[in-house]
Amino acid sequence: MACGLALSTACLVMLAAANTFFPTFPALRALYIFPIWIATRLGRRSVGLVSVGLASIANVFLDQKAGNNVQGVFSGLIWFGVFGVVMLLVAQVEDTLQKSERMAHQDPLTGLYNRRGLELEGHRLVGRAAGEKRDLTVVVIDCDRFKKINDDYGHKAGDETLRFLARTLEVNTRESDIVARLGGDEFVLILADTGESEAERITARIQEAFGRGMAERGFNATLSIGTAEITGDIADLRTLVTKADIAMYQRKEQKSHAAEA
Repeated sequence: MACGLALSTACLVMLAAANTFFPTFPALRALYIFPIWIATRLGRRSVGLVSVGLASIANVFLDQKAGNNVQGVFSGLIWFGVFGVVMLLVAQVEDTLQKSERMAHQDPLTGLYNRRGLELEGHRLVGRAAGEKRDLTVVVIDCDRFKKINDDYGHKAGDETLRFLARTLEVNTRESDIVARLGGDEFVLILADTGESEAERITARIQEAFGRGMAERGFNATLSIGTAEITGDIADLRTLVTKADIAMYQRKEQKSHAAEA
């Protein structure tokens, strides 16, 4: 935000100086849109509004220096209105672009990161942990008996189960962690600064909270969970997810065999 304001102000000063030395080039006035765009793009509406005010003051000064008969206050209001419209248009476009970017990385059902968002943010987090030699654990989670919930109670109940699981994961993780839905009933956590033993304590809380919530809803659903900790040999997101996925399926098979016994 401060960077946007500083860059915008520097551009305004240069434009005002150019207008002072070349007053016969009124087309220079149109270039004041550029610093307003910078301020709004980098600092959002509040910084853009400051830039609008500075641009308006600069143009009032230039009008008076050029000998225009328009009174200062009225001239300022005109310029503020013109530049304000530009700022609002830029802010609207920026909001639309950011919303589109969020939607491209967001799972529409749960609001979590989707696979694309996981890869983008996950590579960054894993790369930082590997470079700084910090702990990190990837967790893969699968909802047991999810298909039975869908078959017995309908897709609405299945969607509600996935949303509840998503909220359970968010409540039991930190803002520095990544929570994503790979697809279907499979979810991934990337737990920053977390070793495998601590990750197991976190997943135990998730298991308990999810099981309790499902029981209250009258559903018999549990979770199968696998983990993989970053090491000197394994420091790639896809490799960690694959390893955690294998561990998850092993636990799922163990549950299945125990149920059959």
